[in-house]
Amino acid sequence: MAEQADVFLKNNLQGYSINATHMIAGGGNDPTISIPDGTEGRLYLGGIGDAISIDSPTGLDTKMFWLGIKSDLDLDITYSRTDNTWTIKIKSNELPPEVPTTVNVTIGTNEPQ
Repeated sequence: MAEQADVFLKNNLQGYSINATHMIAGGGNDPTISIPDGTEGRLYLGGIGDAISIDSPTGLDTKMFWLGIKSDLDLDITYSRTDNTWTIKIKSNELPPEVPTTVNVTIGTNEPQ
């Protein structure tokens, strides 16, 4: 089963930084990284129980922004308007462990053309 991935987060929100945190299965987390607009950050999902939590900029609601994900992995994406947070997890899958382990996430104001 494929359960690990490098997650690249591209921030296309003009004028806003986003914060992202790797949440470790069983509790705890790595330090939060801040990703300024127009740049990309990298986090690592180390297993099925891990998650990436992406906070929308202060005062902005996640329902107003497009989130795009490209990956060969089966991902479970949860979206919360009350907490203004996107959460990305790898779900149980039947893919072999050697499946490419890169996930590209783009957050922006408009769907790409």
